[in-house]
Amino acid sequence: MEKIISAVLILFAAALAFSAPAEAREYSAANPPKPGERARAVLRALNARHNPVYLKYRTTGEYGGDTVTFASSGGMAYTDVESAGGRMSTLYDAKTGDVTIISHGTKSYVVANDAPAVMPFEESFRRAAGEEGDFSVSSGSGKINGVRYDFDKIVWNDGTEETLYFLPMTDTLKWWRVNDELSEVLEYGSRGVKEEFFKIPAGYKETKIQ
Repeated sequence: MEKIISAVLILFAAALAFSAPAEAREYSAANPPKPGERARAVLRALNARHNPVYLKYRTTGEYGGDTVTFASSGGMAYTDVESAGGRMSTLYDAKTGDVTIISHGTKSYVVANDAPAVMPFEESFRRAAGEEGDFSVSSGSGKINGVRYDFDKIVWNDGTEETLYFLPMTDTLKWWRVNDELSEVLEYGSRGVKEEFFKIPAGYKETKIQ
């Protein structure tokens, strides 16, 4: 969880929209995806400033993964991290710059100015907020946990590698690897955004930073 929590907060004006197609697209041997086509579509879907964002994924690791839910709408960003050690959420308000850190175990919250906030795939989103930047892309197939997937691999001009894994002959994104860190994409799009994400749960008490 420490790596996730320590992500540097970027300007929310360059924030993201991860908007999935309403229906998964299917390809065929007669009409296969073009090399890099699906990764480019994901990058284009990351460029928004106006649409709601919803992304839920599970990290992988030696001791099990964290489940992370990220949403943004109307100048607010919400991230929830659930792990074996407990559950924590953050709210970021772009208008005030405040970050609210919510501890569900103690049912309490603290409001801080200019504090670090959880921004999953932050570097990927930052790149996509521009004009995608310079990169090369290749395609192929490979296995994760014994299951075969199609993949598009992006290599940015600074050497960073991102590999997006899709169900074969579809644009259904299932896994996302950034260098050596692999995450399982559980849900994404804009339909999962809920108003309750951006509110402090009823009954939680505010505490002050010591």
